[in-house]
Amino acid sequence: MASTLVEDDVTWFDKDLDDFELPSSNTEEDGTEVAEEDTKVKESKRRSARRGIKRLEDGGMIYPLDLWFILSHYIPPENVGIFAGICRMTYYVTNTVQFWRQLYFRCCDNLEKLPEDLKPVCLERVHGLRQRVIRALYHAYPPFVLRTASTAQPFEDEHHSLIGLRCLVMWYEPVRNLWLFNFKLRKERISDINRLVTIKSTNKDKNLHTGYCDLYSNAENDCFLLQVTCQNFQNVTSAMGLVLSNVTLKVGHGMRYHCLKLHFDSCMKTTSNHIKSKISDVTISLDPVLNLKVFPWWHPKYPVGS
Repeated sequence: MASTLVEDDVTWFDKDLDDFELPSSNTEEDGTEVAEEDTKVKESKRRSARRGIKRLEDGGMIYPLDLWFILSHYIPPENVGIFAGICRMTYYVTNTVQFWRQLYFRCCDNLEKLPEDLKPVCLERVHGLRQRVIRALYHAYPPFVLRTASTAQPFEDEHHSLIGLRCLVMWYEPVRNLWLFNFKLRKERISDINRLVTIKSTNKDKNLHTGYCDLYSNAENDCFLLQVTCQNFQNVTSAMGLVLSNVTLKVGHGMRYHCLKLHFDSCMKTTSNHIKSKISDVTISLDPVLNLKVFPWWHPKYPVGS
């Protein structure tokens, strides 16, 4: 008891350092942990640098181009647009010849049944390669083949969407006991026309080799085929070079078949349908009509080169 009083009488300044009970310090351990974390971060950065991965300030990462090329080998054709929209690297991959060639050989089944202009030997030509691969997929890729299967009912195609397109060529052909009247139409874009005028005026000395190695070249772009099946042959007036201004489809006189009227003008007129039918430059009437189909440029039944 006396010793305790003596210790209490000693002032704080007279005590030695050993008399104080200091809490255990973990500064050395904390320093070791921080150093280990820094080392791990540096090692991960070195690995990423060796692999071509770059870290951005906002936490994102830029992966090397080779990785996206490898992943593109597993992209189905119906998801090419989604893959191209991921980043700039994926968009670049979808703009290469390698991507479209490997998509062709990976997804097309039974290459022997393809048309002559879509056989593998035609893939050696770069010009228009993307167009030929897409058309080949609709001939030999099973999911796309099911889309173009003729399971739709007659007159289900949206023929009114062809209004405003220019008729490039028209022809007819006999099929068994029926007649097919075909109208090849194209949508004209003012932006494309202005671009062609600019190229002709500014790039007179343009390299022809560059122009004939365009991967995205497609002479049939924005083209459609209107195919009308009639029971009998009918004499029709030529409408080549004119614009389809109106389409009328109604029941014929016998109430058994349909009657189709195509109104063509030299230019589009902002008038009602009733007035258009009276002032049309050329009116083609087909009656009786058994079926009506609309084929885009990538459809297997679309006649390429017509």
